[in-house]
Amino acid sequence: MIAFNGVYFDGRTTSAHQVAVTVSDEQMHLIGRDIGQRDFAVADCVITPPLGSTDRVIRLPDNGRLETGDQEAVQTLEHELGSNRGLCLVQKLERYWKSVAVCLAGLVVFVYLFLGQGLPVMAAWLANAVPSGLMENISRKTFDILDNRYLAQTELDQQRVKELHDIFDGVAARLGSGYNYRLEIRKSDKSIGPNAFALPSGIIIFTDDLINLADDDKEIIGVMAHEIGHVEKRHAMRSVIQNAGVFFVVSALVGDIASITSVAATLPTMLAETGYSRDFEREADLFSGRYLIKQGCSTAPMIAMLEKLAKQDIDFPGMSLLSTHPNTKERIANLQQM
Repeated sequence: MIAFNGVYFDGRTTSAHQVAVTVSDEQMHLIGRDIGQRDFAVADCVITPPLGSTDRVIRLPDNGRLETGDQEAVQTLEHELGSNRGLCLVQKLERYWKSVAVCLAGLVVFVYLFLGQGLPVMAAWLANAVPSGLMENISRKTFDILDNRYLAQTELDQQRVKELHDIFDGVAARLGSGYNYRLEIRKSDKSIGPNAFALPSGIIIFTDDLINLADDDKEIIGVMAHEIGHVEKRHAMRSVIQNAGVFFVVSALVGDIASITSVAATLPTMLAETGYSRDFEREADLFSGRYLIKQGCSTAPMIAMLEKLAKQDIDFPGMSLLSTHPNTKERIANLQQM
């Protein structure tokens, strides 16, 4: 038998009734001068989780509640019922500063590993789960943002534009796998200069300055393969999801559609302003290098283009060939090793 004293609230008035409580034979008996005796099945009572040293609360089936400061008695009852096991452990840990310090250190390590290792894995999984229709919509809106802010109609002659489209169609046919690849050529303002962009649905944007910078079409082909590599590996979506962080991932995992929709509405702007990570650039360079080698030439055309870009005083922060401009030497070294 478990016995303790408490305060009973009937749920209908604000009156507090001092009661003596006994628990036996799966019944909870409350005896008080004002209420007489009231009996409840223990199975119908809910013991709320502990919170520090505050009074414990037991919710009763008559919509009343019982409060008591007898922590030991309620803990004994919890043990017999098998309730609140995890939170009872948390309460015990909270009593000692050493255990709190250990838990805090563990939390920091977990967050570090999650952001560094877990989040990229989840981002890759989520990016691969994004339907093609959504990627088409996001890419179209992102392209509109770039077109309105940074780009204008190409000034290249139409014959040259047609040649580039034919070249691109050939590269996309050999490398593409289910995306609606489309080349867009635009004149860029000074903040972008010679550059290229890959949007998730397969829209590849080249600027006039980048095309004019090339001494050979093989250099342009190398960049085309690089940008197609970004699309095939879904780097754009993965970058955005990772930068959206834990909020986006957790919302997706728990099915919080409202939050996902809210974040998704900002994706076009994020895509236009978010850069690739070093790992993504290395992966796209590897994709391009392998293609060039398979076509019978070395990685020299891609290296030549990167060396020219490195001399440009431009550092556009978005999904561009220059988004990792400070690491160009490393990228060239990797291509040379191939």
